[in-house]
Amino acid sequence: RAQPDAVFCVGDLVQGYSRDPAHVIREREDFLAIANRLGVPFYPTPGNHDLVSGKRDGRDRSFADQYRRMFGPLYYAVELELASFVILNTEDGEGRIEPGFSDAQLQWLDATLGALAARNKPIILLFHRPLWDHKPTRWEERVQPMLARHGVDYVIAGHYHALQALPPRDGIPHLLLGTCGGAIDQHPLTGQLQHITFVVIDESGAIEPYHQVAGCTLPVDWMTKEDQDLAYRLKSARDAVRIKGAVADPIGAATQGAVEVTLKNPLDRPVEFAFDRTGGADAWSVTDREDGEEIRRPWVSLTDLDTLLQRSDFVSLH
Repeated sequence: RAQPDAVFCVGDLVQGYSRDPAHVIREREDFLAIANRLGVPFYPTPGNHDLVSGKRDGRDRSFADQYRRMFGPLYYAVELELASFVILNTEDGEGRIEPGFSDAQLQWLDATLGALAARNKPIILLFHRPLWDHKPTRWEERVQPMLARHGVDYVIAGHYHALQALPPRDGIPHLLLGTCGGAIDQHPLTGQLQHITFVVIDESGAIEPYHQVAGCTLPVDWMTKEDQDLAYRLKSARDAVRIKGAVADPIGAATQGAVEVTLKNPLDRPVEFAFDRTGGADAWSVTDREDGEEIRRPWVSLTDLDTLLQRSDFVSLH
């Protein structure tokens, strides 16, 4: 079943951010050693982890230059038989490695989309950061009118680690991929799960994505923006948990005391709370939304830099 014609990604192929350039080179080599075994064309997309140097200095282009030497251009277009793909660089602030699209890249995009439209094939945009959420980009002014004018058919991005199908803009579906090798800090049933997204394109130009995780296939709208907004609201509400008082640390001897905890549900639906003693991370217990059976998932957050040899958000074209 998994016999794609090409494999794309939406950025963050490696952990990067190291102050040791040689370490990042080894990460890139590890990634390429795997990608080169795919047996089909592979088209990378740069993300912030691929381009931002360990100095965190937007003027330092050394890691971007390293990426170009090992992976290729920071933005480009690909013409396959049944569709055209445009890969953009979202770390292209004017003259700096920072979020944004430079005027030069948008001028290139305008000309490229105009040329690709003449093929009369679907056009799919791939990039890392969802810059429509980045105010300095001025997406609605500088980017969206161009996509609508040239008839772009689909937009796919990543970065948030949170799978979600967003409402279309000017009739153009927007999709954010989840974690495809990166760290997870939400339960999988809120859209943070390891997956590959397949995009099936037929001769009529119809585009049908679906998500493939271990053991099951998910429809493209399995996690919508409405769903994801609930998860964000639950974990980001500042007044959901309030604690008054404290108990002294039991250093050397037992201690006792009392604290007052106030809970507030920030959602418009019931939420179950439970208290337990501090200890090792237990599996999360979740009731499936359809059959009522309980699902237990281990809660493992991959935050140790030594374990994150490589991160990648993949899109596979079939």
